[in-house]
Amino acid sequence: APTVAHIRTVMAGTHDSIAETSRLQKLQQAAMSDQEYQALKHYVLNGFPKQRHELPEGCRQYWKIRADLSIEETLETTEAMKRAYNQHARPLPDLTVGTMVAVQNP
Repeated sequence: APTVAHIRTVMAGTHDSIAETSRLQKLQQAAMSDQEYQALKHYVLNGFPKQRHELPEGCRQYWKIRADLSIEETLETTEAMKRAYNQHARPLPDLTVGTMVAVQNP
């Protein structure tokens, strides 16, 4: 009987997993067609402007929590984050042995 109970548990878990995947896919499809979500996603991945008023009206409500927003990390979002970082990065000067450097935390 424990084997049968285990099989039922696994099967129920599989069913729940399939239903969850279906719900997630529906949510992703809805998000793809939501223009406000797409605009917010753009700013989360590429950086927010310096001033709140530079945002589209629908994204302004997120201004105060912009530092806390993130998108589930995928290869696409990782590459977008690298591009956003590299836009503001500058090359470091050449260092030689014995050069003094200062390390600064962000």
